[in-house]
Amino acid sequence: MLELTRPDHGHGPHPHRSWLHLLAKDPGFLPAEAALAEVRAVLEGCGLALSDSDQLIPGPNFTSLLGGAGTMRPLQMAGRQRGEVRVEAGVWRCYPDPGPEGFDTEPVRTYLASCPDCATEANFFALRFPFIDPLVGACPVCDAELRLLELTWAPELPVGRMEITFGDLEGRPSLRPLPVFAELEGAAGTPLREVHVTL
Repeated sequence: MLELTRPDHGHGPHPHRSWLHLLAKDPGFLPAEAALAEVRAVLEGCGLALSDSDQLIPGPNFTSLLGGAGTMRPLQMAGRQRGEVRVEAGVWRCYPDPGPEGFDTEPVRTYLASCPDCATEANFFALRFPFIDPLVGACPVCDAELRLLELTWAPELPVGRMEITFGDLEGRPSLRPLPVFAELEGAAGTPLREVHVTL
């Protein structure tokens, strides 16, 4: 049975916390800078985020909309509410979810693709973590270079060039039923999908 080395993501001692990514349904969609500014304005307008210099931090409604009452605690050192809010675009990224208990899920969810040179089946997590570049691996049989985002994965591997990310959440909350989801789609200028990743 394949044994995976569990990566250290630096998110502290909360193995079952999740990250919610809103990705464009069109993986290649790249919004204009003005649209990204509108997305940030929507996040601030609904209280999900506040501007702090050049970055966003969780706003006054972050907990009630995403965390559930009382589930978020202030960070002792920084004096801020635990959490993360990011709006980014330009870099290709992928968001595989190992399962509802992160890398403690038994078994870890498998994402499989075939090597285009020798047809050997490869596991995404086994390809990704031994390498410095997490998006380039090597076939374990023929040693061909594998560009992970160019392979066809089963199940589908969520990929995108833009993301709105909410991090360090308890459970797997959803924004889709809330009015802010449609507002974010309007600001971004594209339909969005929700992707949960539990680490």
